[in-house]
Amino acid sequence: MISVVANIVPKDNADMVKAWEEGKIDRARQLFYKLLPLCQAMFIETNPIPVKTSLALMERSTGR
Repeated sequence: MISVVANIVPKDNADMVKAWEEGKIDRARQLFYKLLPLCQAMFIETNPIPVKTSLALMERSTGR
């Protein structure tokens, strides 16, 4: 899975994928809908602008 959201909230993203792989579909769905607004926001502007801006606001390296 490739996800810009994983750069912003890696644990939530990993938990969603793990739940899916373990067959915990309801839990995976719950996490998906939790992450959906963030995922949609990451594509308001051309990638990678939103994710780099988010990481900078979080004071995390953007690899510039």
